[in-house]
Amino acid sequence: MTVVIDRIGGALRSSSRAVSGRSLEAMALRTRVVVVAVVLALALAAGVLALFFESRRLDALAQARTDALSAARSHATEILSYDYRTLEEDIARAKADTTGEFRQQYTKTASAALTPTATEQKAVVEAQVRGASVVSAGRDQVVVLLFVNQAREREGDSQVKLDQNRVQMTLTKVDDKWLVSKVEAL
Repeated sequence: MTVVIDRIGGALRSSSRAVSGRSLEAMALRTRVVVVAVVLALALAAGVLALFFESRRLDALAQARTDALSAARSHATEILSYDYRTLEEDIARAKADTTGEFRQQYTKTASAALTPTATEQKAVVEAQVRGASVVSAGRDQVVVLLFVNQAREREGDSQVKLDQNRVQMTLTKVDDKWLVSKVEAL
């Protein structure tokens, strides 16, 4: 039994209406519509969230490519250039651009081969990056292909010799700085 206040006359009246089958069907339909709408809204929110995080990932990857490419150009110039008169400083500067096993390898090569040869020949080598491109990239590691010209002067040479090299350089992000972790002459 339902009590209804008649707004016009203000009198109370009672009515006994049974809930019809149509009313139950309408309520069930409304419930289904609400559930479907909630599920669709949640799916839409999840999709928007996924797109947001993918966009941030792609932005971070693009930034890694840009930063590592710039670092590779600078590091290649420092690592592949030297002057027999300032060799210790040149090697120290180049070593600061390296990391991991490559740092150990560079240190060993610089002391065992580069220092005696450059000093004996009074060699001056100036590297200049003529072109560079990213081969592959991740957020913390980037591989770069570099085209490097090395102008080399030695005591007794009548002319500067120009060597044109291709170098593949792997850079690894260490403490927010891109350092050289591998160099391969191609």
